[in-house]
Amino acid sequence: VLSAEGNICMVTETMVREYSGKLVNLKLWGHNHLYCTPEHPILTKEGYVNAIDLKESDFVSIPRINLWEKDGFLNLNDIVKFENIKHPHKNTAFPKEKVEKTYRLGRLFGLFLAEGYCRVDKYQILFAFNINERHTLVQETVDSLKDIFGIDAKLQIREYSDTIVVHFYGAYWTKLFVKLFGTGAENKKISGMLLNSSLDFQKGILDGWLAGDGHFRRTGWQGVTVSKQLAHDIFFIANNLGYMPTISLTIP
Repeated sequence: VLSAEGNICMVTETMVREYSGKLVNLKLWGHNHLYCTPEHPILTKEGYVNAIDLKESDFVSIPRINLWEKDGFLNLNDIVKFENIKHPHKNTAFPKEKVEKTYRLGRLFGLFLAEGYCRVDKYQILFAFNINERHTLVQETVDSLKDIFGIDAKLQIREYSDTIVVHFYGAYWTKLFVKLFGTGAENKKISGMLLNSSLDFQKGILDGWLAGDGHFRRTGWQGVTVSKQLAHDIFFIANNLGYMPTISLTIP
C-alpha cells in the first residue's frame, strides 16, 4: 500500500471491528470509489476532519510516491530465482540479474498490460495486436524484448481475426510476468515494486498502456480495462505525473 509519506509498504497487520450503520462515500475529483465510516479521519488543508463533516469546498490530501532515492533497477533475481525453475524451456533466454527501469521498459510493460496475457499451463507469454500495427507496436515490442531481456520473440499471424501475435516461451518469464502483473484480464495489476519507481518509468507504463488500450477524445486520453485494480493503478500513475485522471464505470 502507499503510505502517507509516499512509500510503498507491505501490510503486516489488519484490524477488524463490528460496525452497524451507514457509510460515507467520498466523491473526490475523478474518484468516487472510497467508502468509510462517518468518524473516519480525513486529512484536508485545514487538518484532520471526520468524514461526515467534509464540505464540498474542502481539499483532501492524496499521497503521491516519494521519489527520493528510488532504486533505478528492477532486480529480477529477487522476484523469481532462475535456479528455482525446474524445467526451463530450451529457448528461454537466461535472465539478467537486473534491468534498468527506463521509459522504454515501462512502455513495454504498459503494452503488456494493454495487449498481453500469459498461458500459465504452457509457460507462454503473448501480445496480441491488430495486424495493421505490424510495423509500429509489433516491431517495437519485438525490439524491446530483445534489447532489454535478450528474448527472441516469434510472430504468429491470425488472418481470421486480423491479429498478429508476439509470443515467447519460458517458465521463468511466465512466473515473472505473473508476479508483476497478475494473470487473467480481470486480475491485471501493477506490482508495487513498479509503482515505486521514477516518473520517467511510470510515464512509460502509462504511454504504453494508452498506445494499446487508449484513444484520444476531445477532452483528452481515455483508456479501458476490465480490471478494477489496474484502473486504480493507472489512476495512481497519472496522478503522480501531475495529470487530473478520473475513473468511471460502465456496465454492459
